[in-house]
Amino acid sequence: MCMIKYMRFMKDLAEELIESNKAHKDFINKARVLSNAIQLQLIENNAVFQNLLDKLHTTAVYVNNLFLDLPLNFDVFLPIRIPVPVKVNFDKKQRTVQVTRFGTRHPFFFGNALNFKRMNLMLSQELSEVVKKLSSVTAYGVVYDLNYKVLCRGTVPFIHQLVATERDSYGQRSISFDFVLALGFEGADTPLPPYYKAPIAGQWLAYGLAGGKCSPTDWAVLVPKWKTAEPAVCLRSMSSLIMLFRLMKVQKCPLYAQPYSLKLNFALVTEERGEMYQSMSIGDMTLAILFHEVSRNLYQAALEHTRRDRLNRSSKLLSIRKQQIRARGIYYILVNAAMKDEISSEFVFAFFSHLYIPPVPSTSRWILVQEFMCKNRQLICFAAPKGTLGDPIWMPGHRTQDTREERDKQFRACWQRKFTCQRQLGGGLLPWKANREQDTVV
Repeated sequence: MCMIKYMRFMKDLAEELIESNKAHKDFINKARVLSNAIQLQLIENNAVFQNLLDKLHTTAVYVNNLFLDLPLNFDVFLPIRIPVPVKVNFDKKQRTVQVTRFGTRHPFFFGNALNFKRMNLMLSQELSEVVKKLSSVTAYGVVYDLNYKVLCRGTVPFIHQLVATERDSYGQRSISFDFVLALGFEGADTPLPPYYKAPIAGQWLAYGLAGGKCSPTDWAVLVPKWKTAEPAVCLRSMSSLIMLFRLMKVQKCPLYAQPYSLKLNFALVTEERGEMYQSMSIGDMTLAILFHEVSRNLYQAALEHTRRDRLNRSSKLLSIRKQQIRARGIYYILVNAAMKDEISSEFVFAFFSHLYIPPVPSTSRWILVQEFMCKNRQLICFAAPKGTLGDPIWMPGHRTQDTREERDKQFRACWQRKFTCQRQLGGGLLPWKANREQDTVV
C-alpha cells in the first residue's frame, strides 16, 4: 500500500470516467429527440404548458449502469416564461417574490397571484397524460419506454422525473429529465432589488417553497451562478457529479447516487460559495457536494414515512441506515485525504469494486456543521423558517441533530479550528465553509 496525491488522483480519475466525445454526442442528440417528442405531445394535447418547456433537454441525465453523463450546461431547474405580463413584489425580510396580475384568467393564477402549487399539480397531470399517450419514443434506432414520477414535499410536487428507459436493457441504460419547475426572469427586463447584489444583465429564477407553512404564492429567489461559468468550470463541475455518482453506486449507496440529488447539492455549493466556486478543484467540489449529501439524516426522515408500511418497514430502515453509515464513512476518508492531500492507493479501487468502509468512530473528527444551513432561508433543498433546519425535499420528515453532538461539541470545535488552519496554510479550499458575508451572487 502506498500513498498518492489526493487532488491529482481526483483530477486524473475524472478524465478517465468522462464519456468519449462520440458517446456524449449520441446522448445529447437522443435527449433532444426525446425532449422534442414530449413537447410535441404537449402541443397535441393542447396542454397549458405547451411551448414552455423548451429548456427540457438541459435537465437530461444519461445513466449506463455505473456511468453517468450530463450536458455541459446541465441544470436542475427548468425555467419557464410566463406568457402574460406580470408584476413582481419582493419581500426583503423573507427573501421571496410574489408574481401578480390583476384581472387575469390564466390557469397559472389563483386569484391575482401566481400559484406554484397549482402550477406543479397541473404540470404533473399534463406530463402523466403525455406518458400515457406517448408510451415509447424511437431515437436514432433505439426504442425508449417513457415513465413519469414525481417527488413531493408534503402534498406539493417538487421534483418531476421523466424517465426514458432503453428497451431490452434491463433498466441499465436510461435518459431521465429531472427538474424543479421555476420561473425565469431576465435582469435587464425585471431587475432584482439592490440587496440581492445581482448583476443587472444576468438571469434570476423563482421557485416554489414547497412544504411547511409557506404560502403557495411566495416564490424563493435564486441567482444561478453556474449559468455564467466558463466551459472549463462546467466541465469540472460535471466531473465531480460523475465521480460521486460512480463512487456511491459502487459502494452500494443508491440513495446518495440519485442524479437529481447530486445536482441540487451542487446548486447548494454554488449558492454558499458564490463566484468563488469557480476556482474550486474537482477534489474540493466533490467533497463539498458529498458533505451536503451526508449531512442530512435520512434515517430519521424515513422513520416518519414508513410508519404505515409495517411489512417492509424494518428492511427499509435497515437499508437506509447501512447506506448512511457507509456514506459518512466515505466522507470521513475523503476529509482526511483532503486535509493531508494524500490518500491510500487502496481507495482507488473504491470507484471500481465494493470495499469495506469502516464506520466513523464515535470520538472521531467527524464534523456536521449545521449552523450555516440556517444562514440563508433560500437554500435550495430546504424550505425552512429562518433559524430552523429543513427536511430533505425527496424524503420530508422531522430532522434531528446527531445524538453525539452535545457530547463532542468542544472536541469538534477544537478540531475544526485546527483543520481550518491546516487547510489555509496548504492553500486549499474549505469545501464546507459557507460564505457568510453574502447571501447571493455579487
